[in-house]
Amino acid sequence: MQQRAIQVRPHLMRLERDEQGAPAILLTYSVDITARKEAEEALQRAKDDL
Repeated sequence: MQQRAIQVRPHLMRLERDEQGAPAILLTYSVDITARKEAEEALQRAKDDL
């Protein structure tokens, strides 16, 4: 399985409860930042090589 870098935005979460008030559904918004992290790591390696 390939690892992915995921950024979860906590201010964009919503908890929905059932009739008894128990947690039923957690809605979140997340962003796949794998490409950004790979670019940051490549840039750091290039800087280290200088």
